[in-house]
Amino acid sequence: RAFGLVYEGFDVRTYAILGAAASLNGVVRVLISLPAIMMETTTISTFVSPLMIVCLVSRYIGNGVFRSEGIYDEILKIRKIPFLEEEPPKVTKRLVLRAKDVMSMELVQLQLTMQVQAIFEILQEYNHLDFPVTDPSKGGQLVGSISRATLKAILWKKALSPRSDCDVECEESSAHPEDSPDLSYDQFEFDRLEEVSDTDLVKHFKGEEKCMYMSLARYMTLSPIAFGEDGSAERAFELFRTLGLRQLVVVDSDKIPIGVVTRFDLKVLDEEDDGYDNKAGTLASNGETATTVKSASL
Repeated sequence: RAFGLVYEGFDVRTYAILGAAASLNGVVRVLISLPAIMMETTTISTFVSPLMIVCLVSRYIGNGVFRSEGIYDEILKIRKIPFLEEEPPKVTKRLVLRAKDVMSMELVQLQLTMQVQAIFEILQEYNHLDFPVTDPSKGGQLVGSISRATLKAILWKKALSPRSDCDVECEESSAHPEDSPDLSYDQFEFDRLEEVSDTDLVKHFKGEEKCMYMSLARYMTLSPIAFGEDGSAERAFELFRTLGLRQLVVVDSDKIPIGVVTRFDLKVLDEEDDGYDNKAGTLASNGETATTVKSASL
């Protein structure tokens, strides 16, 4: 803009628009969206090429001088949110990693019918947003998944079975899910329950009510996305990118959950490519995987 003020015959507004775009792009470091926004804002289609040029230059100068990413990438790092890049980590291709090589060693799973006290213990001990649901009558096969918000909603509404024997075994307690009342989606009140802590949820129940049972069959997702233990880790990465998954349950040939893949597991492959090389290579060559599966007991 100062250059346009010195020399006559130049439109100062042109330099102001391009300078503003360059300054903003030096902060956000984007190439496509910012030129498109500036063009639509100014309604000057002939500015497409100049805007893209100044955005390209400001991005590379910002990366070279400050040695850092854009503000959005830095915010993700500060909040420790794992952002997956467009391309899978190189180690997944070099070592031909399988899902069982990269999955988490700890998996917390629920059963179709559970005691209220057992659900409370899981919610207080783990901060997971989703839980796989298994059916003991089918040998522990994966039959669904349920979110933490849904669990809190049906607990708050006390959708309980009339039975309250604390000593009932797992096989017996999963036989009568029809005993519990049926709630509609409109009754869940998710917005209100966001302010309810796990401690408040426990206080919402009396002592004898904690020994009652709750059926998850009516409220769980019936077709959760699962992944075979021998599936490619590269393919698992693509599923997270395209479907926006929170987690990917890994199952064996009998559809029994043995682990879970999260964004943090895939992000480690990208950040610690060299450090993970030996560890993953050993697992892949030996065909071994260390997995600890925690199943909620009744």
